[in-house]
Amino acid sequence: MFKGLYISMKDTKLFEAFLTFLEEWDAQKKIEWKKEISAELESAQLQKIFYNLEEVAHITGIKVGALKGRIKRKTLFCVYDSTVILIPKEELTRLIDKLNKQYKRKNEGI
Repeated sequence: MFKGLYISMKDTKLFEAFLTFLEEWDAQKKIEWKKEISAELESAQLQKIFYNLEEVAHITGIKVGALKGRIKRKTLFCVYDSTVILIPKEELTRLIDKLNKQYKRKNEGI
């Protein structure tokens, strides 16, 4: 990149200006990288792949114990991370769709 660049000791002002430029350029790149990484982290948080039982209970309004019952009856699919029960995003979507259908059927019948 700087092939053939030579700055003599007599040009200390030029050398200092060049170093300042490099430091500012480096700082600007760091700011840009931080923004990119932050944006990626935010989008990853919005697109979770698995939810724990407390999160599913909060989203659906179904109690944790009732969710465990559904898991035991095998009407709700889950995976385990050690002892933590996790519900895949697709399964949560399926559960929400099922609840919405029940709600619509009940309201149409009234």
